[in-house]
Amino acid sequence: IIPIVLLIAIFPSFLFASGHFRQGGENGEFWRSGNVVTIYWNSLFFPSNRVNIYLWDKLETKLKVLSLGVKNEGIYSWLIPDSLSEGYYKIKITDEIHSKRSIISDNFFKIYKNVIEQEANNPIANNSISYLFPNPARSTTRLNLQYEGQAEITAVDMLGRSFPLWSGFAAVGEMALDISNLPAGSYTLLVNYGTKIEAVRMIKE
Repeated sequence: IIPIVLLIAIFPSFLFASGHFRQGGENGEFWRSGNVVTIYWNSLFFPSNRVNIYLWDKLETKLKVLSLGVKNEGIYSWLIPDSLSEGYYKIKITDEIHSKRSIISDNFFKIYKNVIEQEANNPIANNSISYLFPNPARSTTRLNLQYEGQAEITAVDMLGRSFPLWSGFAAVGEMALDISNLPAGSYTLLVNYGTKIEAVRMIKE
């Protein structure tokens, strides 16, 4: 990754995305609208406590705001909005105070548009989650899994905030999921097996 600043930086910069892949969305179609991806950077590269994250559209000269005032922790989960046009992008991160301190993706990568907008309780494309019911739900929903292994289940809201819900060994079949502590709203439910992540839409009433 090439830092925008000159080589006077004490700390090296890096910008990884979605499982530490250097080219972000070029690594697969997980970079689709409606999916959650993870952006990583070297927090020591920025002197301030917060950073701003932008998208650079290959077809436009201006930057799109991804998120402002993000805590400089070196990691950020981003729910790709359905409103984002399919196309080629770079990610740029700048220091909130020292705006000339910034890093940017090596190459443009593609963000895909969902071909079919799935309802929240429909199975996802690879059938690992066969259903989520009821959906919408108030306190408990039932998740039916077609893949087993050690897993963590997390709900991610529209602002990219993560809410851990469950962790342990996930068996094939139906499991009850307590969502009573979640604020009402729309979420992406992630089942993270370590080597693979499955996702389905969920609405908390």
